[in-house]
Amino acid sequence: SRAKENARYLERELTQKKTELETAEKEQEAFQMANRNWDRSSDPEMLRTLAQLERNIEIKSRTYLFLQEQYEVAKLEAQQDIPIVRVLDSPTLPVSKSSPHRKVTVLLMGAVAFLLTSMLVIFISAFRQWRGVASKTIPASDYDWQTTLDHDHETMEKNTKVMQ
Repeated sequence: SRAKENARYLERELTQKKTELETAEKEQEAFQMANRNWDRSSDPEMLRTLAQLERNIEIKSRTYLFLQEQYEVAKLEAQQDIPIVRVLDSPTLPVSKSSPHRKVTVLLMGAVAFLLTSMLVIFISAFRQWRGVASKTIPASDYDWQTTLDHDHETMEKNTKVMQ
């Protein structure tokens, strides 16, 4: 990613600037060793060279510190670029279908439909029978009991003759 590339670039630059800073510090140290009395000297050439070496070290030091800060920020940005989800295996289609189980579902729904339809038919039949009996009810005072008894007696006699 771009953040990782930036971090790598800053790391290379940081290593290079650190080397340059160390080289400049060694140059200053070598100059001071060669000129032991540099702190008490009034030679303008020596003071100018020393000031130039110190400026060079200051510039390289600030550059190094700036790159160090930028490198730390780049590492944090690179860390944020890491995806939360990692794909371990690529997806593949299954060999056999695991669900839904169509045969079981069709049989189960068929049985439920059959039971509900049967219950509905029984309920409607019972309701019609109850309603039919209720509408044909005749008050006891208006009912001809004798005719009913004679009819029932005749029906019984016919049934007994058929059975014999």
